[in-house]
Amino acid sequence: MLHPALCIHCSCKPGQACPRQASGCPTGAKEIVGTVYTAPELARVCARDRVFFEESGGGVTLSGGEALSPRYQEFSLAFFEEAKRLGLHTAVETTLSMEVRDLDALSEVVDVWLVDFKISDELSSREVCGVSPKLRDSNVRFLLERGSNVVARMPIIPGYTDTRESVLGNIDRMAELGLRRADVLPFHQLGEAKYQNLGLTYHLSGARRLMDEDVGWVVESLRKSGIDTTLHGL
Repeated sequence: MLHPALCIHCSCKPGQACPRQASGCPTGAKEIVGTVYTAPELARVCARDRVFFEESGGGVTLSGGEALSPRYQEFSLAFFEEAKRLGLHTAVETTLSMEVRDLDALSEVVDVWLVDFKISDELSSREVCGVSPKLRDSNVRFLLERGSNVVARMPIIPGYTDTRESVLGNIDRMAELGLRRADVLPFHQLGEAKYQNLGLTYHLSGARRLMDEDVGWVVESLRKSGIDTTLHGL
C-alpha cells in the first residue's frame, strides 16, 4: 500500500513510480499489508481469538473479493475444515454465482452462508457485476435442500442496486427460494481510502452515503414479504 501523505519523495519525483521496496521506505509511506498463510495456519491464527467468539457467539468469516472463486475454492474448503476441527463457528460471504466443485463438502463445514442479492435482472447483473442470479439461485436451492443456513444480503448502492424494480425483484426471488432472513446493507464510503492507497480507481467517489432512513422502504418491503430483516446485518 502507498500512503501519499507520508511520502517525502526521497527516491523519486512527484508523479513517478517509487523504486524503493517497502522494507526500505524511511517514512512508512510504502507498506506491506498482506501475509501468506496455508489454510490450516490461517485457521489456527483465527482460533487464537476463540475466547472472544465464545463470549459473543461469533466466529470466523471468509469474505473477499470472492472466497469461492475457482482459484480459492480448494483453500476455502481446507480452511473451513480446519476451523471446524478447532471448534469454530464458520461463515462465508459470497455471490455464490459460480460453479462450486465441492459445494456438498462445503455445506458440511460452513455454518452460515451470506449470499449477495444485488441486481435481480440477469442481463444487467452480468453486465454490471459479472455474475448470474440464476446460477446463484441454483446453488442456494442445493444448500437449502441440505439444511444449510442461508442469509440473503442486499447491498443498496446508489445507481446500481437501489432501483425499486431490482429490490422488489430480489425480494420475490428470496420468497420463491424460501429464504427466511435478509440483511440490508446501506452504501458507505469506508473503503474509498483503501482504493486510493492501492492505486485503484474508485468509481463511487462522489456517491452519497446512505442513511438508515434511505433504505427504510427496502426493510419494510422485506418484512411485508415475511422475511426476517436486519439493518447493517446486526
